[in-house]
Amino acid sequence: MPILEKNGIPEYGLLPSTPYYYPVSEVNRKPAVVENINALAPELLELRVTGSAIVSLYINDFGSIDKVEIEESDFNFAARAAIIKEFGKMIFTPASKDNIQVHSKMRIEVMLQNTPAQLVDDPNQPPIPFW
Repeated sequence: MPILEKNGIPEYGLLPSTPYYYPVSEVNRKPAVVENINALAPELLELRVTGSAIVSLYINDFGSIDKVEIEESDFNFAARAAIIKEFGKMIFTPASKDNIQVHSKMRIEVMLQNTPAQLVDDPNQPPIPFW
């Protein structure tokens, strides 16, 4: 067993490890959205930006988001921060591999369109696309 030190005192135990996040191509059951983002979240509506980003969602074996990572993006810092905040709130049914719930990594494309605020309240307007 590895030796850990706590307050200068050796302890025996397992070293903490980073879990492996299976790409969705390697799991038997892909994660499914239970609770999606709020497309009308003020943080997103106030951005008034147009562009896209490739986002990785690191989903734990309970279906919560452990990490949101923006791999590629046309957006400024404020837009990236708002995307990370909103997508971090998502809930999934966890992925499974060989009937065991596992951590997974899902890559998605996020698209934001600069839509005037007055159109948001118009029920005849289509929803703002986010992916």
